Amino acid sequence: MATNTKLGDRAQDSYVTTSQADTYFGNRRDTTEWDNIATTSNKEVVLKQAAQDIDIFNYVGEKYYDSQGLAFPRNDHKIVTGNCTASITNTSFRHGNLKSSTYGKYPTSYWKYGSVHITTGTPLNDIKLIASSNTVTGSITVATFTATPTTNTGFIVFAPIDKNIRNAQCEQALFILKNANIESLYNYRDAGAREVEIGDVRVSFGSSASDKIAISSEARKLLSRWIRKQVKVGRA
Repeated sequence: MATNTKLGDRAQDSYVTTSQADTYFGNRRDTTEWDNIATTSNKEVVLKQAAQDIDIFNYVGEKYYDSQGLAFPRNDHKIVTGNCTASITNTSFRHGNLKSSTYGKYPTSYWKYGSVHITTGTPLNDIKLIASSNTVTGSITVATFTATPTTNTGFIVFAPIDKNIRNAQCEQALFILKNANIESLYNYRDAGAREVEIGDVRVSFGSSASDKIAISSEARKLLSRWIRKQVKVGRA
């Protein structure tokens, strides 16, 4: 089944599409394992696992929706809310807050790969991936709504996920492919080891969930700004 990248959706299982991952790896060295994957469906399996892996950290803030499928978006995510306005079709609408009111505020296609949630009116509860946007006109376009919105249709538009989160998922996917036998490392943990290093793979074992799953060092670096720091308090 294809990846679901609709932000805030209960069924979201990835932050990147296979096309986005292909683009990322096309600009990165040493991606033979990804390049050799024969089918799109196999790429999707790896990406979904990578998304689950990077979601194990204790991130700052809270999920935007308690029910959402993945850890992001968080409750400080960039959103726009309002009611649909001019040039409404079954694939698009406009709103003034989607415009770039200040020169350089948003690139023309800023909202692309974000998602739109229909919160009131028609088509209630639709969640769609944004296929394109135009911040000059303040419009967004999706593949198709289940019914044509009206001026009484309320929405939430989520900005695209930060590229560092997308890149972290890609790095974790590559890490999984490069270390297909990673589970064998956990035999050392069961034997009492606190840390194991084999080649360029290092795993530290501890009591937290993130210590029990092998995470790419590159992915961890990309996610570091969101990972909640543990504060140790010493005795006075």
